[in-house]
Amino acid sequence: MKQTLLSLIVVFCVIFSASSQNIDDPFFDHVSYRGAFGTDDWTAGWANFDPQNATYAATTATVDAGEITSNTTWTKDKVYLLNGWVYVVDGVTLTIEPGTVIRGDKANKGALIIEKGAKLVANGTADQPIVFTSNQASGSRSYGDWGGVIICGKATVNKTDPQIEGGPRSHYGGTDDQDNSGSLKYVRVEFPGIAFQPDKEINGVTFGAVGSGTIIDYVQVSYSGDDSYEWFGGAVTCKHMIAFRGWDDDFDTDYGYHGMVQFGVALRDPAIADPGSGSNGFESDNDGSGTGDTPITSAVFSNISMFGPLATPTTTINSNYLRGMHLRRNTKLNIYNAIFGGYVTGLYIEGPSVANAKDNSLKLRNSVLAGCTANFGTKTSEWTAAEETTWFNTTDFSNATMTGNSDLMVEDPFNLSAPNFLLKSGSPLKTGSYWYSPAAASTIDDPFFDHVSYRGAFGTDDWTAGWANFDPQNATYAATTATVDAGEITSNTTWTKDKVYLLNGWVYVVDGVTLTIEPGTVIRGDKANKGALIIEKGAKLVANGTADQPIVFTSNQASGSRSYGDWGGVIICGKATVNKTDPQIEGGPRSHYGGTDDQDNSGSLKYVRVEFPGIAFQPDKEINGVTFGAVGSGTIIDYVQVSYSGDDSYEWFGGAVTCKHMIAFRGWDDDFDTDYGYHGMVQFGVALRDPAIADPGSGSNGFESDNDGSGTGDTPITSAVFSNISMFGPLATPTTTINSNYLRGMHLRRNTKLNIYNAIFGGYVTGLYIEGPSVDNAKNNSLKLRNSVLAACTANFGTKTGEWTAAEETTWFNTTDFKNATMTGISDLMVENPFNLTAPNFLLQSGSPLKTGSYWSATSAQPVMLSNNVSLINYPNPFNGSTNIELQLEKEVFVRVFVLDMSGRVVANLQEGNLYEGTHQFVFDGSALPKGMYFAKVTAGNSQQVLKMISK
Repeated sequence: MKQTLLSLIVVFCVIFSASSQNIDDPFFDHVSYRGAFGTDDWTAGWANFDPQNATYAATTATVDAGEITSNTTWTKDKVYLLNGWVYVVDGVTLTIEPGTVIRGDKANKGALIIEKGAKLVANGTADQPIVFTSNQASGSRSYGDWGGVIICGKATVNKTDPQIEGGPRSHYGGTDDQDNSGSLKYVRVEFPGIAFQPDKEINGVTFGAVGSGTIIDYVQVSYSGDDSYEWFGGAVTCKHMIAFRGWDDDFDTDYGYHGMVQFGVALRDPAIADPGSGSNGFESDNDGSGTGDTPITSAVFSNISMFGPLATPTTTINSNYLRGMHLRRNTKLNIYNAIFGGYVTGLYIEGPSVANAKDNSLKLRNSVLAGCTANFGTKTSEWTAAEETTWFNTTDFSNATMTGNSDLMVEDPFNLSAPNFLLKSGSPLKTGSYWYSPAAASTIDDPFFDHVSYRGAFGTDDWTAGWANFDPQNATYAATTATVDAGEITSNTTWTKDKVYLLNGWVYVVDGVTLTIEPGTVIRGDKANKGALIIEKGAKLVANGTADQPIVFTSNQASGSRSYGDWGGVIICGKATVNKTDPQIEGGPRSHYGGTDDQDNSGSLKYVRVEFPGIAFQPDKEINGVTFGAVGSGTIIDYVQVSYSGDDSYEWFGGAVTCKHMIAFRGWDDDFDTDYGYHGMVQFGVALRDPAIADPGSGSNGFESDNDGSGTGDTPITSAVFSNISMFGPLATPTTTINSNYLRGMHLRRNTKLNIYNAIFGGYVTGLYIEGPSVDNAKNNSLKLRNSVLAACTANFGTKTGEWTAAEETTWFNTTDFKNATMTGISDLMVENPFNLTAPNFLLQSGSPLKTGSYWSATSAQPVMLSNNVSLINYPNPFNGSTNIELQLEKEVFVRVFVLDMSGRVVANLQEGNLYEGTHQFVFDGSALPKGMYFAKVTAGNSQQVLKMISK
């Protein structure tokens, strides 16, 4: 058996070649779902699913057959008529403004042909798409009313100087796979596809050797009289492609096309199919004879949704419908994360392509066939349908079949005038993509965690010193000098320390905008108008204070008059995964959160205090001190203190953000609340409670953790890992008078699978309370409590009758391998002065039993080299700016590639999932990060290695 060999090479340029086109290319968005849609309808606004009845103005400018020989712009104040074959010649750029309409003449077979060396720059917008359409009247339009759009480039193709299909004079092909033929964005092409020669029709959009320098994004072809799209060679990359009610094939690849396509959807009319060659979703050849000429057709398509003619098994369809995928004539096409619903035959592989499938050079992975009359078909002389089925169902391929289209749980995909391709709640397509890897959930072995020997948040270093404040009630803050009224921040903005800002209502930082706050800045929240700062999805908050100049969010009330809930708080919404569909953030603001990018970046908070937040905008729907809504791990959270919050100090709703050095001081409700599938990591957190203050509504806990409000198994599961937490409850002594609403140190319920390591809980009414489905999670080891201590609790354990007894919970907690412990008194912890409400000291006394006993205390607290199979090479070192990382594999293996900073924080997740043999390239952009030392780490199977890199 071959060894796994990896090399990690850091270089200063991105290298593209025909061999580099693979699913691990950074071109692909790493989404968890299969098919073209998750919760975002990217067709909205610009696409049109009823072009037959659309109203277009009459033409006002005619472009006759012939050549465009100088740079030309078509403007939206005219409607253009293509009156024959119009060629844009070598060296010339045709620019088309957003909102422009171009109509093709039927009698003279209008068509637009971009020749080698020419460019078409047709960049519409979502609200002003560019439309190529028929010149026939509304209601009289049909397939092939005009020619279509042809783009010819200089990229590689496996035939010598071929002439473009359909009749035009133009030739295509060359040696430059990075050739640039312009840009198409938000473009519709309606009713194209005239047959200029038998079986030689112009397609909706034809790409002849188009290079990767060309931008193709948000393009819809409707009612094409031939293929909707056909690629002849080339390396162009495309995203967001719609093929609607076409005649022949939806996506046709020939002559060595080796580019990449992500997010494509096709929907067919059951009555219309090609009587000549028959109609398929994918049709793919290397060439017409099935030669091995290079470049081989080896394009990578990902996240494709193809809906064929069979909305139901009894739908009456045209007899010329064939397959969802017809892969033939030596193609080595790669299809990932795709769904095919409602075809006569789902998959048909024939000819030399059978051998390509068997030797893994033709790939179909993480894809689904549903509602097909037959899932598989073959030529019996090559392989049987049973053999093709076995290949498709190879375990590592992660493919699946489903009986009916309804099993896909897509909203309304077969609606021919108003389709809805979004996934329903609970759809099995929401997970299972190539990048979806539940096995790679956060664990205590992640390099994010500093390997310390002590339990609790502190050893001998007081990381609260200098920047934290344990008497904010009496702190003196300058009067406000700048008012930020309720509304939106719509452009990049910086708040400077020479001003004191008043948040005068709900202030939203909108998608695409960054709010930067300088070290030492003070922001005060208005009480009457319920000031709050809300960072919306796609926006960023960069609030990086320092130990001697922290950033402070606080009350606008006078010293001595401040209290819980004087203002709203800080809300951050991101695009990471969450186990509810498009949820609105708790507390009342308009903002929604959640997406598919667990590495999403919402900015950075370092050395930040948040004091007296937590206004109740709705009953039990208060804004917390800091609320994280689906925040991704690209966000930096370090050294944050929330004091006197009128609700939870911190609440995480889903997401994968990682946090370090968190203080929850004298809060009202819970200290650390986790919901909706939070699956990030937190290390070094301390909480201290005021014995007189607790929540009379739900009661107050240290940890409160749910998977969701109903305890479902919706994924991602709440499975965050917390380590080195010191939680001091209300009971400084057994006789301390406390608020009757105090409950537990940990309330783990509603199907959470939280992981808590190296923690101490002192002075609670009940230390640990596990209930509901979480009891089973504890028993099956998916909920973990390890290397932790309960001390001076009135009762260490509590349970709900009928689930398990306190004795059973005690036995579980004391499982030898878990290395937990109980102590009778607070003094047994030997912590200096943790219950002092104005000047606590959380450091360990000499001889404290907490100085050892952590998860790592018996190890060297260093990354373990499991084998020599991993090789890392970094050059140049030191480096500057962005770098490429090249990974070479000799066999398939599960691989993680990431970069850490000096604190052990993961600053870049470059790869997480199975990689196949071959060369893989990733980009690490360090340009926005502080200069200094970083660590590149690669794990492959059970092997790992780390090396130092210096950014200068």
